[in-house]
Amino acid sequence: MHQKAEKAALAAHCAAEQGEFWEIHKLMMSRQDSLGDLSAYARSLELNISEFEDCLASEKYKERVRSNMRLARSLEITGVPGFIIGIVDSQNPGKV
Repeated sequence: MHQKAEKAALAAHCAAEQGEFWEIHKLMMSRQDSLGDLSAYARSLELNISEFEDCLASEKYKERVRSNMRLARSLEITGVPGFIIGIVDSQNPGKV
């Protein structure tokens, strides 16, 4: 995980509110070296910029993002994308 990963994840959740999760995800993945101005991505997707920036500033998805990051670390997933391939234990759905 890099320094800007958490903020980028928050931006993805905020874009998802406007139905553009995968679109902003693709943009951020293709331009990982320039994640400083996340609003620029939102503008390029013609999102409602006020709603996007308010969402981002509120950090309302922060605990969800941090929880996902903790889970990824516990599973030794160190980057995006990360995959786990296996079969879910029907007796213990949290176990693969």
